[in-house]
Amino acid sequence: MNNTVWTIGHRMSPDGRILAVSRLNAGPVEIWRLDGDTVNRVYANVTQGSWEPFQVSADGRFLLMVNSVEGKVQVWDVADPANPVVWADIATLPRAEPMVEFAPGGRRVLLGTERAVHVWDLAQRGKPVRVAAFENFPDNVTAVDHWSPPYGFIALTKGYIWLLRTDVDQVIEDLCLGGAALSDQEWARYLPDVERVPVC
Repeated sequence: MNNTVWTIGHRMSPDGRILAVSRLNAGPVEIWRLDGDTVNRVYANVTQGSWEPFQVSADGRFLLMVNSVEGKVQVWDVADPANPVVWADIATLPRAEPMVEFAPGGRRVLLGTERAVHVWDLAQRGKPVRVAAFENFPDNVTAVDHWSPPYGFIALTKGYIWLLRTDVDQVIEDLCLGGAALSDQEWARYLPDVERVPVC
């Protein structure tokens, strides 16, 4: 079946059954259901601004939408593709090209812009919580991805691969093995949203 659609972006769910499409010139965002040889548009809505589908979570429930002109990221719940709802709004930098990646399980989002990477938790609808901030990289971040424990995530900058560890308990355990201790300045830089506790 041939459906001609002029798009600026599209993303398919991992199971190949849902396709999210954004049309040219701030046209509608559409969601299509694919079932064998049948393709049906189940949702279309003209959005304010230029939104582009960026990624679908591994379980197919969440869709990342990016508006790089206005500096916005939205997470849509597309469990019912005909009736998607905005699960979370996350502000980023206007006119920046954000790098966005779901963590395994789809309940956390890694967001990189310029020289910073933030990890957001999506446990509650409408209340994304920043659970980690990695900032002041020597160069702009060019890519982000998830990594197996104990690291959590990786970020790429010019000439470097950065391992971003978000498991505070594991970080403390590793530091204590070497007899190291975090200074107040290091705690504020690497764990900005975590209450200061004794280390080692």
